[in-house]
Amino acid sequence: MFCLILGEPIHNYGDMSKSSTTVFNSIGISIFAFLAIVEFSNLLEYIFEQVLFITLPGSLTTLWLPEVLSMVLYVAILLWAIKQIKTSTTLFSNKVLLYAVLIYFGLILIRFLYSMYGTGLLFEKFPEAFDAFHKLRDEHRDLQGIMAFAPTLKYLIAAILIFLNKNALAKNSHPTT
Repeated sequence: MFCLILGEPIHNYGDMSKSSTTVFNSIGISIFAFLAIVEFSNLLEYIFEQVLFITLPGSLTTLWLPEVLSMVLYVAILLWAIKQIKTSTTLFSNKVLLYAVLIYFGLILIRFLYSMYGTGLLFEKFPEAFDAFHKLRDEHRDLQGIMAFAPTLKYLIAAILIFLNKNALAKNSHPTT
């Protein structure tokens, strides 16, 4: 299927030439780097949300500020990643693919461990803050409904940035030899 999309003959993909390896590496790196960026911004949003509702119990800020800061961080990291792709000549190697995969799964592990142990510890120390936060969320379901569009907005931003930079990204994703 990739050969039809990329416009190359099918027989070139049977031997896994340097060109096709680079294509597969670039696809894998792109997928796992994007997932890692999303996961990292979501992890920091989750931690920041908990810090806020412990330090500012009952404040409406705890409902929207973590999402906004997560979005700003997400866009900043995405712009940085696009800049790296535009300027790097050795980005699409097996080593970079391995790092992208390891970073992504490392972030998932950190998020799992934090949600298992960190949140439980915070709940034991600050049960009133947790109750106040959940009560505040229940009282402001309309705001929660608006904030539910943030993940979709992240994907839309990624699509826009990719389209705006597609020529530079495509130029640098092909091997020079």
